[in-house]
Amino acid sequence: MLPKRALALLALIVSFVGSMNSIALAQSTHEEKLTHTPEPAKSFAFEVFSMHPHKAGTPIYTLQYLPNGYHATVAIKWAIMLAYFPQPMNRWSASKIINAPDWTENELYDVDARVAPSDEAAWQKAQDGYDSPLLHLAWQAALRDRCKLQFHTATVDAPYLDLMVSSSGARLSETQAGSFASFKRRPILLGKGFYLRDTDKVDFVGVSMDEFVNYLSRLSKDYPIQNKTGLNGRYDFTLPLINDEADRPSQSLSSMPVSPIGLSLRRGVGSALNLTIDHIERPDQN
Repeated sequence: MLPKRALALLALIVSFVGSMNSIALAQSTHEEKLTHTPEPAKSFAFEVFSMHPHKAGTPIYTLQYLPNGYHATVAIKWAIMLAYFPQPMNRWSASKIINAPDWTENELYDVDARVAPSDEAAWQKAQDGYDSPLLHLAWQAALRDRCKLQFHTATVDAPYLDLMVSSSGARLSETQAGSFASFKRRPILLGKGFYLRDTDKVDFVGVSMDEFVNYLSRLSKDYPIQNKTGLNGRYDFTLPLINDEADRPSQSLSSMPVSPIGLSLRRGVGSALNLTIDHIERPDQN
């Protein structure tokens, strides 16, 4: 029989070895997660998810929310962007999907999805266009299940345009009570504010700078735009009209109509996501 001191020492050694094994196992698990498709911090999935190849000549559906689900015609590459790319969508132009088969972009699928009855209230509350967090999570689950998607990601720096206050200072009016009164022209929603187009101008009402960046991003062909103004209120202002298509500027900062309100657009750097596909399969049909 070993002396008590020897037994105590042996117990200490066993405990130490066990601790080191636990640490080694934790490190191994961590390394595995770094090199394989990451699991989302939260999970949400459709209870029913039907996906079929789109038949040529039939209607193509844009994203359509239902009280208990979702309906759309999509390419798988677009679904991957919706599921994993940085939001809002104006930042997508800086991010890339690498090693994607051609069919992920060229083949369309009709999707009809339903949430569980217990999730309907949360689903309806989360509906906010393409930025619905539950929609992103549901697509992540669907891509893992139906396309066996595996990938790895890297965050990189990419060229951006920075919306900033000019040296002369911003010329914006804080939104006042009554600004949301009825207008003769039809308002177009822009987040929680809106804008109204005329023949030669655009009136913005109750618009935040983040929402204004989303508007400008539709005019910016090559670069995403980020809000660097430091302005946190809601504002009313008017700018000259630039048509979304015919007069769309590509890389010219001077053609962006922001100087009348004391703002400017300058070249900057922002974050982007490079997503490299390691494995993907055409979705099984059901």
